[in-house]
Amino acid sequence: MTIHPISPVAVTANAVGDLLASVANVFGYTPTESLVVIGLTRDNRLSTHVRVDLHKALPIAHDFGAEIGRMMSLEHAQCIALALTEEAPAPGAYSDTLAHQGSAFCAGLESAGITVKNAWHIGNNYSRPMLDSDPASAPYPGELIDPTTPTAQALKPHKATSPQEIVESYQAPHTAPTPPQGSTITGLQLWDEIAADTIDTANLTALETGHLVAALAAHPMAIIATVAADLLEGISALGSDDDRELPRTVQAIGDAPDWNRIDRLAAMLKTLTPYTVQRASSNVHAIMSWINYAKGRGTLALAFAEQAQHDSPGNHLARSIHQLAINGTVSPWAVYSWTAYKGN
Repeated sequence: MTIHPISPVAVTANAVGDLLASVANVFGYTPTESLVVIGLTRDNRLSTHVRVDLHKALPIAHDFGAEIGRMMSLEHAQCIALALTEEAPAPGAYSDTLAHQGSAFCAGLESAGITVKNAWHIGNNYSRPMLDSDPASAPYPGELIDPTTPTAQALKPHKATSPQEIVESYQAPHTAPTPPQGSTITGLQLWDEIAADTIDTANLTALETGHLVAALAAHPMAIIATVAADLLEGISALGSDDDRELPRTVQAIGDAPDWNRIDRLAAMLKTLTPYTVQRASSNVHAIMSWINYAKGRGTLALAFAEQAQHDSPGNHLARSIHQLAINGTVSPWAVYSWTAYKGN
């Protein structure tokens, strides 16, 4: 499950092309085989976007709807539901199932106190009412989507980037010279300075790079604790083994971190990619899986966790985030607008 807290452009609830453009804008690409719920503010502005895989949601549609509704009803009274598929809507068993289970999904949303204003099935540039499989009242394949409205054009992302493409941007051949062996403690201190933006990251010495990589290879959760909280938390985490430290690290309980510090961590991880091999490379992806889990980006968290486990099957952090993402668990930080990450 993926949750994005805001989208600031007001659109009309039945302008399907605008809705689809908003989905692409918020997620960075247009997902398929997905259920997307878009929260509406009182003045009809699109707000929180939540995505879940269709094949996971449909069998237990009411339960999924109720779970998403409980999160969204905290700040929204209305929403729009979209079923996004590869193929255009067509009569038959699938549309019948989608209408039946979609009705259960919407009933689950409404049982949590959020009214479903519209529900659409969108596929291959066509849209039709999701909850009506009768061709007499809603002919197939539906209406062509207009992507040229002013709102759709304003929302259209400059470049669509899939989760896998983002993961690949954190992979690179080990082409940079191997830095000197560094110190974990010094590395943590440097990670803290990077998060605080008090060091010139463009001019790190070879030894400083070695310190950062040493900490990255040995203690990814100490880096997370340092950046999300402070250096003392990171040093404290050095004394805990993975299994003891994991629950506290992944639960994301309490006040939200300074998201600017988290963004600087992500940027530095990408910078260090050419210097990392084996365990350090796996931990780049494992930390990125945590970052995206904390932000509510479950699909991207899962993609990074899978890459980390591919590089190092025993990576505890990646395994934990993978399980959370597979189960559809959402970080508590991502649920509330006052703690959620506001960027894309």
